[in-house]
Amino acid sequence: MLSRNGGSTGLGTDPSAEVLAFGVLPQYRDREFVNRTGIRLSQDLIQHAIAYFRSHGMRELRAMVEDSNRPTLVFYRMLGATLERRTQAGEQMRWIRLPLDPE
Repeated sequence: MLSRNGGSTGLGTDPSAEVLAFGVLPQYRDREFVNRTGIRLSQDLIQHAIAYFRSHGMRELRAMVEDSNRPTLVFYRMLGATLERRTQAGEQMRWIRLPLDPE
């Protein structure tokens, strides 16, 4: 998404990208698959998305992750993201913010 700013004048003016959904099937993210193939699909997918966002002038990646989803929180932390606690519709969440500095 380009922006969630309210009103038509704000739409698309926020230089942030928001990841709404991201997933890799369990059999392609387990340690055995990674050891056997050397492929880390989660990292490859997010790096592809980051390259795309950068090429379109985005300066930050944002996402909301359930507080109980520890593997995903650790993944974003390893990428250098900051995590902020939030409550969304009564659920404990983490607001993920990852700067997209040029390579």
